Amino acid sequence: IATIAYYGWILVIDRKAPSKGNRRSSWICSWKLWAKTGQLFPVTFSVQSPDAFSSKQSYVFCVHPHGILSFGALCTF
Repeated sequence: IATIAYYGWILVIDRKAPSKGNRRSSWICSWKLWAKTGQLFPVTFSVQSPDAFSSKQSYVFCVHPHGILSFGALCTF
């Protein structure tokens, strides 16, 4: 039953995720948890050159997390 439900979710709800590049939920993004976590684990994202990345392309960022609660990558974006 779980396999059928997951397959239905892929076909109905998640079918446009590959073309959009994400599954962003504005409801989840508005949670106060993210602001509090960002205050608890202050991180910065620095780029050597502002022209290094084009906004018309998609990028993959790789992160090697350290520790049990590795919120660095989550808090950066």
